[in-house]
Amino acid sequence: MSTFDEVISHIGWGKYQIRNVVFCHLHFVLTALHVLSHIFVAYPMPRTCSPDVKHQVEKICNITLNVNQTKILISTKVDSTDLDYCLQFSNPFPPNTTAPNCEFWENNAEVYSNQTTDCTKFVFTSDGTVQSSIIAQYEMICNKSWHNYLLQSLFMVGVFLNGMILGKASDRIGRRKVLLVMTIGTIISSFAITFANSFPLYAALRLMVGFFCFLAPTSAVLATETTKTNKRALVTNSAGFGFSTGTVVLVVVAYFVKYWQTLQILTCVIFFGGFIIWWFQDESPRWLAIRGKEKEAIKIMEKIAMFNKVENPDSLLSVKESLLDEPQNEKAKPINLGMTDTFRTPQLRKLTLVLTYCWFATSCAFYGLTLNVASVGGNIYLTTLLMGVMAFPAYPLAFYLCQKVGRRFVISTSFILAGLFCSSMYFIPSEIKALHITMFLMGRAFTLIPFATLYLYTIEINPTVIRSTALNYGSSWARVGAIVAPAIAMTELIHPTLPFIIFGIVTVSAGILVLLLPETRKLSMLETLEEAEGFLADNAGPLEKLFCGRKEYDMK
Repeated sequence: MSTFDEVISHIGWGKYQIRNVVFCHLHFVLTALHVLSHIFVAYPMPRTCSPDVKHQVEKICNITLNVNQTKILISTKVDSTDLDYCLQFSNPFPPNTTAPNCEFWENNAEVYSNQTTDCTKFVFTSDGTVQSSIIAQYEMICNKSWHNYLLQSLFMVGVFLNGMILGKASDRIGRRKVLLVMTIGTIISSFAITFANSFPLYAALRLMVGFFCFLAPTSAVLATETTKTNKRALVTNSAGFGFSTGTVVLVVVAYFVKYWQTLQILTCVIFFGGFIIWWFQDESPRWLAIRGKEKEAIKIMEKIAMFNKVENPDSLLSVKESLLDEPQNEKAKPINLGMTDTFRTPQLRKLTLVLTYCWFATSCAFYGLTLNVASVGGNIYLTTLLMGVMAFPAYPLAFYLCQKVGRRFVISTSFILAGLFCSSMYFIPSEIKALHITMFLMGRAFTLIPFATLYLYTIEINPTVIRSTALNYGSSWARVGAIVAPAIAMTELIHPTLPFIIFGIVTVSAGILVLLLPETRKLSMLETLEEAEGFLADNAGPLEKLFCGRKEYDMK
């Protein structure tokens, strides 16, 4: 067992760690508010096409045009009698007529022209769900409807850059400093977005919000690095509840706040809680020691011991002596490593590629199913609330199985079950709606479990020198999955259940690939790349054992 794990085994669970779990949980809450607020900020408000000529007719003739009369101005959808509020007729008047004729309109005349053009004026109304949204403000409808997808993609691009840049920064300058930068950046960008007066400006600020708001990975690293081995699953799963808590909080706030600007400001105000969390947080002593800041690391470990009412543990005194008495020229020098370093050796390369795909798969399926939740129907508040509370049974189940069976088993099994539930929708007749909904919800529920467990597994199997970088890198590839998910969801135009088949293939394949990796349930945290490479080289996953005859490590 490593020196630090010896210390943590004595002072690693108590009030201090519980406080860190609460902080991490709250960071997940803050993250969820900005990730999911787009559901209500970009709510598709009902709209109609209201050409200028309609107002002229109604004013001059003192009438209100009914649906049949409006059809003279607005085209109908293909193979339907419903109005197509994206198009209007170019010349609705009778031949050789350029001005409204009241008798003509009162008699519900037929359309004189089949030539159409884009609607020149839209009128948005409220169905009681929201009173305003960016869909209405920037007219993100008809031939501009792709703008909404672009906003979602840009946000996820920002989160991707967060992992690539800020994740690496937290391994270089410290977890706590980066959390402060994220908090300040989120508050500034999310407040500024309220006053965006054009779509390009809004889109740019939305990307910035995505770049700064994703506190969760760095916070999870900070919390687990001061936790003993058998409590790490509890930390990540308890913290992971924060995303569901944030979903519930957002639904409650959005239910009473119907204007998108007000909702945006409130999420910004709530984010000020990040300053309070930061003020009471300490830097990771494990990170401080590996960066050559032994005195600061010892000071924090002594604080943890005092906080947990553990007086002068022998292991702490031993660490203090070994760190402070070691000759200066033999002390570990600060090292700067990036994700490219994990591709230098075969075993680390395998680890990185498998985890990258797993992160991609879980996010792709999770957000892909979320984008298809409209097919379930129901009230948007109730639907979103249901998505949030689904995690409450999922996370305790994941925690229990992580402790009793292992992290790899939980990840693999939940991936495969999610894929089977999704794929089963292809074989269920559409008339059996209740069974369709059940399979949909079960599939989505099982995509939640890999999210929480992958945080823990990635933290445990990567060494300290690159742990935060690896976690943020994996989380970034999860955002790539979220960016790709809408494109997969669009395959429903080919066949209604084709997206679920694709999501099923993606998740089942991830569940199989993770069996190439070893278990980490009782593994002490690795410190260097050399330790990680050695551990992976000596221990095989069951799939590799099956095909290559390699032995799997027994950590009992």
